[in-house]
Amino acid sequence: MAYKAIAVTVPGKVLVSGGYLIVDRPNIGISLAVSARFHCVGVAEAKTETDNETLQVMVDSPQFKKKWRYLLRDTPDGVVIQGDVDQNKFVEAALLLSIAYTWKQRANTTHLHLHLQADDEFYGNAGPGKGKTGLGSSAGLVSSVVACVFKHFSGDVSLSTIHAIAQIAHCKAQGKIGSGFDVASAMYGSVRYIRYTPTPVQKYITDLHPTGPVRFEALDSVISGFDHDIVPLSFPDNLCLVLGDISKGSETPGMVANVFKWKNCNVENSNVMWKTSADANEAVYTELRNMFVESQENPERYHAALDNLKTKVSTEWGEEGVFCKLRDAMIRSRLALREIGRASDTEIEPAQQTDLLEATLRSPGVLAAACPGAGGYDAIFAVCLGSSSRDLLTKTWNEYTSPTQGTVRALEIGIDQGNGLKAQVFTSKDAVLNAYPSYDV
Repeated sequence: MAYKAIAVTVPGKVLVSGGYLIVDRPNIGISLAVSARFHCVGVAEAKTETDNETLQVMVDSPQFKKKWRYLLRDTPDGVVIQGDVDQNKFVEAALLLSIAYTWKQRANTTHLHLHLQADDEFYGNAGPGKGKTGLGSSAGLVSSVVACVFKHFSGDVSLSTIHAIAQIAHCKAQGKIGSGFDVASAMYGSVRYIRYTPTPVQKYITDLHPTGPVRFEALDSVISGFDHDIVPLSFPDNLCLVLGDISKGSETPGMVANVFKWKNCNVENSNVMWKTSADANEAVYTELRNMFVESQENPERYHAALDNLKTKVSTEWGEEGVFCKLRDAMIRSRLALREIGRASDTEIEPAQQTDLLEATLRSPGVLAAACPGAGGYDAIFAVCLGSSSRDLLTKTWNEYTSPTQGTVRALEIGIDQGNGLKAQVFTSKDAVLNAYPSYDV
């Protein structure tokens, strides 16, 4: 039998607008896909001496020095999964749901070997197993595993189905219903995102035991009800996204709970602030889209303006043109979320982060800076006009000192201009090793 390996990769993400509100449908979020990627390489085998009614899955994660073994089988009630004692709940949920959905299409496959690998930028200063940078490592893991299973067993399935399975699996592993923008960006790339109605997914994962059984019909019914709104977003030419990894973290779930507790207890005031933030986020989307159109339809004017502004601090740019309009929209988005943080007594933008952000904005060519996602101490991001402005900002961060902030390291990431999920077929193990030196399947 000819050798065949399928590698699936998905991008990480940075939520640059829409923190907290993105959980509250129908508010939007702007999630940018980045060049750092999560990888899953799979090889399927059919061993005649093995029971065809079971599927054995071996998962190898060299970065975490872990190997996991799972056995899946069909029962009258649905597909179930068994694993060793020390399992990974994200891998387990991804395998259970994707394999249950494709069980009848797996033909005579008895063994599946998966190799997991994340680009270093997902883990930042601390390294794998010790820290994360907020690029969506768990969403990347689940999305790449689910997609790799589908590429092996059901290659013609729609991306929307793969996305829905990955989203349900991610919710199951987390034990809660998140907004889902991280899985959406893993699948589709940079997007304007409105979350799905959470109730059907919540009921499904609440009733589902971690090891199954999973029935195709019940899972397919949940998938058919997904009503998220995803609009692909193209990033304008020569804009650079820079992420600053900070050696201090915060607990996002606790922050989200705190904000929504305040919102529910202060309805009138919170509704006003919520609308201010929502309007600002819509403006960010509009101006990003307008800037992309300008870069495509009037490239000479666009690049002339960029070259003129990239050597100046953004407060010196004036008030007209696409760059100034996006700058102003990003400022409104940042300040609106910061006010929600102050009103709810939540450190969405702590004072130390404000100092760092203001220092960032004093670097020439920086269009915007803010805390991504739910905010806190984990990281900041900046949007720069071209590589020279990015290099100046990196120098600023390297020289920045704060007794409470720790170190700031610029992550070597860029905007992923692809379409999110990518798959590649390898026809020899040598070809796989060239791409993934730690591969040992």
